[in-house]
Amino acid sequence: MTLSYIFSNKFLFDSTPSSESRFYLSFIILFGAILLASFLIRMMKIDEKIRGRQSVSYLTVGILGFIYLGARFESLPWLGSRLFLALILLTAVIWFSCLTVWGVKYYNKKSKELLVENKFNKYLPKQKKKL
Repeated sequence: MTLSYIFSNKFLFDSTPSSESRFYLSFIILFGAILLASFLIRMMKIDEKIRGRQSVSYLTVGILGFIYLGARFESLPWLGSRLFLALILLTAVIWFSCLTVWGVKYYNKKSKELLVENKFNKYLPKQKKKL
């Protein structure tokens, strides 16, 4: 298998590629790890907005990956194709880039709010210790 064959239209746009693949185990591990990351992020004690957006993005990519693996195993046309796998990869790249851009903006906004809050809290009286 040469590089020119891999990027040929016949290879990429084959509607039902063979169901025998040596990458099943690695794909199962990859998409399983993405789903596990989604559930672990859901349990973390971080900001609610960040936690919600990250877990939804990981959950989407993981579920799409398992749909691909099931369709590939059953030799379903187009859902088990390499094009669908490329669309899953494109979905992941778009989700993660949008999350990164949004996260940077959100973090900058939160840090500015925290600075203003600390500036005003400096002049408030301290709470007395309760016995």
